[in-house]
Amino acid sequence: MLPRTTPGPDAVDEAQATLERLRPVLASAALTGAVDALVTSETWAFLGLRASTAIARYGAYFAARIHDDVRVMVEADTLLDRITVLAAAERRSVLIIVAMPRYPAATVAALRHAAALGLTTVLVVDDPYADFAADADFVLDATGHLIARGSAGTLTTLAGP
Repeated sequence: MLPRTTPGPDAVDEAQATLERLRPVLASAALTGAVDALVTSETWAFLGLRASTAIARYGAYFAARIHDDVRVMVEADTLLDRITVLAAAERRSVLIIVAMPRYPAATVAALRHAAALGLTTVLVVDDPYADFAADADFVLDATGHLIARGSAGTLTTLAGP
């Protein structure tokens, strides 16, 4: 029989430190803004091309478990048309764009097209300072930092450890 182990003070201290680092992330403008947008929207659309396709599909799969209208956009040739249809529908919608390297030009064009149509955009990206990140309403850094576009279009950041 294996000896039973219990978490010692080191494990408890580690867990507490992790939770303390998580506290400001959960309260960040980027995350709270993205969550507020999702809560008040009727349609959630996940967009991902190339390396980002699997992540977008994965997110949409789990989102569909808690939300009625979840869509997936992973075909570059129909992206702009599908975004236009999404924006034209009389429903509040959020477009969640997953952008991992190498960033396809179609992803950047889709983000800019959605923003021009007035859709709320949440960008999940590995580099929040990529030139196209400023076009998103909310930027969630896949490496753990969160960024929100301020009212003047300036970026504010919360850097993690």
